[in-house]
Amino acid sequence: MTREMKGDYIDTLAAGWDQEEPGTLPLPIEQAAKICGISVRSFRKFVETFPKLWQIDGNRLVNPKLRAQWEGLQQLKQKQSDAARKTNEEYWKRPSVSDSVSGRSASASASASAKEGCSLMQFSQDQENTKLQEPGPTRSQVEKAIGKTAKQLDPASNGVGKKTAKELDERRRFLLDQAEEIKRKHAN
Repeated sequence: MTREMKGDYIDTLAAGWDQEEPGTLPLPIEQAAKICGISVRSFRKFVETFPKLWQIDGNRLVNPKLRAQWEGLQQLKQKQSDAARKTNEEYWKRPSVSDSVSGRSASASASASAKEGCSLMQFSQDQENTKLQEPGPTRSQVEKAIGKTAKQLDPASNGVGKKTAKELDERRRFLLDQAEEIKRKHAN
């Protein structure tokens, strides 16, 4: 198959997939060639040269492989749809949580839920009021915390000291050498 024929084949497959009946092209050959964007002469030569790729079936050209692929996708789609439908039916058959928790009537459940909601709101408001009354840190506590953080960040205070450019460069080379050695070990 030449490059031109491969291109024509891909064009016919794309056009066949987009048809109302996927995997087929309408006859006559002139109409099929026009849909594919191929010259009639090239299309006719292609179909004659590779008769197994596009076969005449009634008033349509059918690509058996493309047609089988589409039918397989349809079956998969139907299988997934049936599974989802079954899962959905099972889900809605289960009793609801409020029905299974107690045998109360709907109005009793609603009344209890409303009381619980009011209690939760009151608790939340009490918590907010408590938070507003708590004092914040004093100025000296804030300054002490800032000083402690600054000491931790200062390299001179924890004995590390500043590195010279030469020391930093040596450290960089050492780390690069280690990285290369690790790469070699994992490559084998």
